[in-house]
Amino acid sequence: MRITKTTVMAMGLLLTCLSLVSTARADGARSYISPSGSDNRPCSRNQPCRTFDAAIAKTDEGGEIVALESGTYEPTTIGKAITLAAAPGADVGIHATTGNAVTITANSGDVVVLRGLRLSGPGKNVAGVNGVLLDITSPNCCVAVHLEDSIVSDFDKGVQADLGVASRLTVSDTTFRNNKIGVDFRVGGAEGNGASITHSRFEYNEVGLAARNGNSVTVSKSALHGNGTALVAEAAGKLDVFDSVITKNSNGVKSNGGQIRMAACSVTGNGTGVSTGNGTVFSMGDNMIINNDIDVAGSQNFVTFLAR
Repeated sequence: MRITKTTVMAMGLLLTCLSLVSTARADGARSYISPSGSDNRPCSRNQPCRTFDAAIAKTDEGGEIVALESGTYEPTTIGKAITLAAAPGADVGIHATTGNAVTITANSGDVVVLRGLRLSGPGKNVAGVNGVLLDITSPNCCVAVHLEDSIVSDFDKGVQADLGVASRLTVSDTTFRNNKIGVDFRVGGAEGNGASITHSRFEYNEVGLAARNGNSVTVSKSALHGNGTALVAEAAGKLDVFDSVITKNSNGVKSNGGQIRMAACSVTGNGTGVSTGNGTVFSMGDNMIINNDIDVAGSQNFVTFLAR
């Protein structure tokens, strides 16, 4: 077969086109962003985008977006299953002055993961600015949000999940600092939904965590100190607290009509250690509640089960 100059040129053009197609976007499963990137790029490792929003549009459902370098990135909205993660060693911040640092509007059954992020706001006294907002409405439900190894500070609400529909929130190794409310939580649905918080810190918030009516919130192996009120269960709220240290707060554990169960906790050095209000606090009999200005306020609603 005779290969002409025209054939060679045509083949070269075809290869060029195929190359452009292959680099038109990231590999689909994983995309990358950088402060020096551009949203006109394909979001690949060698040609990263600048914003999470641009990378989300170029990443497949269930994929991952990695922020390669330290820097402050723009707020983002997540409408599908996705992971936003900081590269190892990178200080990745999202700063919001209005609205939310991260807004989640995902669909039924989606899993959203936020890992290694530093979310910061304009200060706890600026109303309506939140770190993470779960904006899930019917008929969507049952979105699972995982917040891992992150810092959430200076917001009206660090995490707001005030929903009538079923969803799940899992928090691990995360610090909530200097917010009006660190975590404000209410979801509906079966008891399998709700929130689980472990190995985390609540520091200098007006309220560390508020459990409102609906599914239960579990806090374990965590430290809460320097807050106005560390933990509160509002009317019909359910809060379980295990193996945690609650100290140097104005109010340690407080029920405003909700139900709180405590086991293996140290509640010391607070203004009021436990306040039952018009709710009920159940102690499993192995808590240390001492050395507070007032150890238990409302002892008639403080129920102790003797450890076996």
